[in-house]
This record gives sequence, C-alpha cells and structure tokens, in this order.
Amino acid sequence: MGGLSFQRVYEGTHDGLEVFAERRPPFDCILGICCVDGCPGGRDLGGASHGRGTATEQWVIRGEGIAVSWSLYTGEYLPESVAELNRRGLRGPRTPSAGGLGFHTATPLYEGQPTQQGCITLGIDCFYDTSYLEADEGLRLLETEGKAAVWAWLAGHWQSTLRQVMAAHG
Repeated sequence: MGGLSFQRVYEGTHDGLEVFAERRPPFDCILGICCVDGCPGGRDLGGASHGRGTATEQWVIRGEGIAVSWSLYTGEYLPESVAELNRRGLRGPRTPSAGGLGFHTATPLYEGQPTQQGCITLGIDCFYDTSYLEADEGLRLLETEGKAAVWAWLAGHWQSTLRQVMAAHG
C-alpha cells in the first residue's frame, strides 16, 4: 500500500486567521500498511520499517508568515494492528494523547533558530520550534471544553508568536 498522507477534514477562520485540521489514518508498516509513499511495508516486505501508529490529527492556525500547529494522536489503531498486539499480549495505548505544539515563522525569533526546509505548514522554508510540554493543554481543552476552545488556545499562541516576531525584528 502507498503512503497515507494527511487529508483536510476542516477549514475555516478564527479571528481573521486561516484555520484547518488534517487527519492521517492509522498505519502499520510492519504489516505492510505503510505511511510513507513508495514503501512496500516493513523489512520483511522489502522496505524500511516505519512502525505502527495511531491516526493523527494536525490542527493549524496561520497568517502573516506565522503558523501554530498542534498534533493529536487519536489512539485509533488499525484493527489488524490491535489484533497483532493482542495476539502478542501487548495492550498499548488506546486513548488520545497530545503530540507537540509547533511554532512556524517566516523569520527567526532568535539567533541560531533551526530551519525546516519545505515547511508544508507555511508553504515556505521556515524557522521552527516545538513544545511538547505545552501540547497537553490542547488535549485537556478538547476533552473538557471542545474544539472552539482549542482554536482559541491556538490563536493565543499565534498572537504570542506575533509579539515575539515583532520584538525580534521590530
């Protein structure tokens, strides 16, 4: 099977900024249902093993050369993966978990900030940082207050990043 790319599942605006959510289905390269284009599957199938993973959502708010992204691992695995894990006596996580909170900017926020070539989130080469500690708040908000609270939280991070860009280049 070919690669499993992210599919747009929501798009709109929030406070004048573009917002969208994308979803990649679960995968299991070990069983030949790979997530990387052109990979026939795991090592036993002649490819590289990209492991197995849960469905992933990527939430993005962007505008003016800044994007903030939040990733969510849904806990949804392929039925084939669950059967294999159960057969081997491995239960594994089956609940949602936060990935990372990503900050993408067209200009660096500090000297030596790492770049991300071909950033698909901004559509240009960007300067990028990630916070894993802050990402849990997005999951808490989603579970307790809903999607609108997540978009508001991301908008707050976007505003904070805009202030940092202005301070660094203002």
